[in-house]
Amino acid sequence: MHSLDGHIISKHGIIRPFWFEDDDNNAVMGTKERYILVLNKFWKGLGTRRGVNRDEQWFQQDGATPHTANITMEWLDEIP
Repeated sequence: MHSLDGHIISKHGIIRPFWFEDDDNNAVMGTKERYILVLNKFWKGLGTRRGVNRDEQWFQQDGATPHTANITMEWLDEIP
């Protein structure tokens, strides 16, 4: 099984790739809960990048279930 992955890209370049893995680096399913953890980590890190204004950022996602789950949509509506 291959690790499920994605990339976070901005006009500043590729910010970071990410993989859905457990603590032992085994590939795991990208669930809505894991996706929210990735978004939180990314958003916090984005705030520390020089020259990046989080107010000018937007997310583009496909229709994957973790992307369209209610918890994800609520997180996006109320970005911390």
